[in-house]
Amino acid sequence: MNPENSRNNARRLPAATLDDSALGAAISRLPATIRWIVILGERDGLSTREIANLAGVSLELVKSMRGRGLALIQEDLVIQRGAAS
Repeated sequence: MNPENSRNNARRLPAATLDDSALGAAISRLPATIRWIVILGERDGLSTREIANLAGVSLELVKSMRGRGLALIQEDLVIQRGAAS
């Protein structure tokens, strides 16, 4: 495990408390650029630096967008959980 990757990812995708379709739906609703950054980091395991180099943007921008994306996913899943109750 890359220490930079874990250090920069205080927020992670939520544990599978809902079915995969709920998580997939939440990810699909992210803005395209944020979705791409979250997928590269979470699914593909790229570090923040690797994503920044690939995208040609700053580390700070990747950190910000990744954190925002994970927060949006968490909010979406909370809403979905409430609607399912």
